[in-house]
Amino acid sequence: ISYHVNYESVKTWKNITLNLSGKNLDGIIDKLMELDILSITVTDKRNTETSDWFHFNDKPIKIHGDTHYLILLVENNYPTEKLIHEISKILNISQPIEYFEDKFQDTDWVRETQIRFNEIKISKTLRIVPPWKIDDSFEGQTIIIDPGNGFGTGSHPTTKLCLGWLENNFKRYESFLDYGTGSGILSIAAKALGVENITGVDIDSKAIENANYNSQLNGYNISFLDLNYNSINQSFDTVVSNILSSTLIELSPIFEAITIKRLALCGILDKQVDPVITAFSNWIQLKPEAKSKGWNLLLGKL
Repeated sequence: ISYHVNYESVKTWKNITLNLSGKNLDGIIDKLMELDILSITVTDKRNTETSDWFHFNDKPIKIHGDTHYLILLVENNYPTEKLIHEISKILNISQPIEYFEDKFQDTDWVRETQIRFNEIKISKTLRIVPPWKIDDSFEGQTIIIDPGNGFGTGSHPTTKLCLGWLENNFKRYESFLDYGTGSGILSIAAKALGVENITGVDIDSKAIENANYNSQLNGYNISFLDLNYNSINQSFDTVVSNILSSTLIELSPIFEAITIKRLALCGILDKQVDPVITAFSNWIQLKPEAKSKGWNLLLGKL
């Protein structure tokens, strides 16, 4: 079957990527917003192993031209050379600005998401599916997750590590804290596996909204707390956190205060295992428990 697209009717856009090495990008972003552009995206020049770009509790993220690109979204008919000239003028840059141009057409992102996210099998008895792909052919436990704003569907190796560990290590009577809940997937999985006392927390209000929605999709009423407005006022038998390693290290005192029996940490690359173990060694002995594609889950028992 052949499909023909009338490209004249499809909206086309341009991404103009600026390489502003040597420049502090914080003030520059504010100035560029004065131009006739649709959005600015900041991307990291570094790979996952060398990047330190993530939330550090109350510390601001450093955005610099040596470590980040700026991507400007404009309509396709906006002359690129004119835009670069305007940028040079507004930023008072006399040297030629290095940039890359990428044209693309409108996409039905809802349809694209549905094509990419169908079913994720964690084991023979546990799977993750989106709301548009539910069927009754699976004999094990099914968890429904709407990806929402990209808070996690179970496809990442770290999420799979946590889900696999949860499936084999939980008992109904244990209390469980999911720190950095995102889509709520770990909390929902714990509930599906029979755990009753569950709390999920996050610093992202949209993540909390998505987690609550996913909880309802599964017929649950799990307690999700926005840490911008709430505090953790109890301890838990098991605390699980699947976030980046440096943030985990900063959270060590908090985890110490709220962990009763077990602490499971994920989101840790191979080279980060020893630093994380050392950082927590003053109160708990962490050991590698599971590994997948360069990512590690560490477990500590009290």
